[in-house]
Amino acid sequence: MEDSGPSRSFEKAQRRRAAWIRGGSSMYRKPQAQLHKRHMDIQEQLRTIRQQKEEDDTDNMRLNFYIQRGMDLVNVAPLQDTWLETIRGRIPCHLQSFRTTMELLVDEIKDDYLTSIKTIICIYSLTLKSTSLK
Repeated sequence: MEDSGPSRSFEKAQRRRAAWIRGGSSMYRKPQAQLHKRHMDIQEQLRTIRQQKEEDDTDNMRLNFYIQRGMDLVNVAPLQDTWLETIRGRIPCHLQSFRTTMELLVDEIKDDYLTSIKTIICIYSLTLKSTSLK
């Protein structure tokens, strides 16, 4: 009597899995050279990504150093009073009664303005240097 039911196909599938696990049939696995090449390609891509990230981090640290310590405030145009008045005009009257909060807000606006201007000057001068070297 011939056994051709579901158990026969199950046994066949088990034999295929066992052959694949043992590394038997080439139909079910790639040759070692291809796997090794793919592994090396992935390693190279990861190495490139890490190097790019380290270069970006170094560039950001250098830029922050130039912004914080490498530039005097003498070279930066001051924030105009008319701009501050325009900003104050946009704040509701009931909030303007908080004196210390308003003073802190103005100080923060001035700091942000100076940092932004110094950042733009640094980026502009660094991109000019990099394009002139090419």
